[in-house]
Amino acid sequence: MAARNEKQSTGKEIDKQTMPNLADRSREIRTQLGLSQNDVAKALHVTRGFISNVENGRVNMSMRLMVYYAQLMHVSLDEIAGLTDKQYLSTALDNEIMKEVSQLTLEEKNDLLNYLRTNRKAHKVIGETTEEPES
Repeated sequence: MAARNEKQSTGKEIDKQTMPNLADRSREIRTQLGLSQNDVAKALHVTRGFISNVENGRVNMSMRLMVYYAQLMHVSLDEIAGLTDKQYLSTALDNEIMKEVSQLTLEEKNDLLNYLRTNRKAHKVIGETTEEPES
């Protein structure tokens, strides 16, 4: 099997430096959300031992189970695989910010805008005074 030989369908070896470990990513995502292995196991209708085996790299989730896992964790499959690029993350962050802003009152939006403008000006001033001269 391709996975056991750690080769892609192109025959090239997978670069373990750039391809994150799915076991580590699943554990990292779970712990960031403050969930226990038991919480995840109950939600996915599997045993805690299965989740432990996944997180320790002894077994892999089926694609179907991985989709359910992604939905439970509110992440994409790409994020579980560690394959999200910076532009995608930036767009996702922009969308999340817009969602939160849309729920603010007009007064809260004005306060936020004033805060952001003040904060940006302060960072520009700090950045100008702390930059080291080029040699």
